[in-house]
Amino acid sequence: MSQHQVVAMLAAQGGSVTLARLRGWERTGVIRVDAASRLADAYGTTVDALAGRRAYRSQQTAGP
Repeated sequence: MSQHQVVAMLAAQGGSVTLARLRGWERTGVIRVDAASRLADAYGTTVDALAGRRAYRSQQTAGP
């Protein structure tokens, strides 16, 4: 999906995101949580996946 398509999709969902802002988010990785949630919905993924976090991590156990 192109950046223009993402901006159009977010606008159709009632969001107000400019192409410059989307590019800034992608360049810096800095994004508000509410905007990340909307962006994840547009991409059909989760906020964790947008952040590069694995869905399933092995849990570290605490020592004795």
